[in-house]
Amino acid sequence: MVSVIISVWNGENYLGEAIESVLRQDYAEKEVILVNDGSTDQTKSIIKSFGSRVLCIDQENKGLGAGRNTGIRRASGDYFTFLDHDDLWVPNKLSMQMKELLSANDTPLIFTHVKQFICPTLPEEERRKIHVDASPLPGYIAGTMLLSRQRFQEIGYFSEQKKQLGEFIEWYLKILELKIPVKMLSEIGLYRRVHNNNMGRRDLSRRGDYLKILKASLDRRRMQQLELLA
Repeated sequence: MVSVIISVWNGENYLGEAIESVLRQDYAEKEVILVNDGSTDQTKSIIKSFGSRVLCIDQENKGLGAGRNTGIRRASGDYFTFLDHDDLWVPNKLSMQMKELLSANDTPLIFTHVKQFICPTLPEEERRKIHVDASPLPGYIAGTMLLSRQRFQEIGYFSEQKKQLGEFIEWYLKILELKIPVKMLSEIGLYRRVHNNNMGRRDLSRRGDYLKILKASLDRRRMQQLELLA
């Protein structure tokens, strides 16, 4: 069983397409968990329209990391994967990752390539302002990842600092510190939608969070080295 977790805040414009891309997966053994992170738009109604095909969890707005953690705590699967409400999976994303993971000896985290696209509903004037690399890129992001419950327990939960940008980067740095195996598939597993409200584009003033995350990781590594020398 694969638990698919989508944490969403005010995602009425794109959420339906994201859910459909999960339900169209050719991998049958899955559960779909939607965490409605305090949305004030029609997000909850969209989730409810999918009926029993998805599990809806409502919570007050706590941020993306907290939303993912809520989904994990309710998940019953032996494997976890995530999707942002504005992105889309290819139909065989889960099946190709599960095949790779189950054939591996070291239980790696499995990532896929990602391809970006400009949201077709953006006005032409806005589209001209955005530059997107249309070539497939290695996708070291939550939306391309599949991992076992056991590996997740080794790494731990996501940061729940609501105003922090880059909670996945902080979490991924723990993977590197723990030397957990990672495998990048050459196939595209996710299409990333570029629009005016992408978190990274919307919160430019908070990009200093990335530097704080990197510094914290370096400090932890230095402390580990000192402990080994002691």
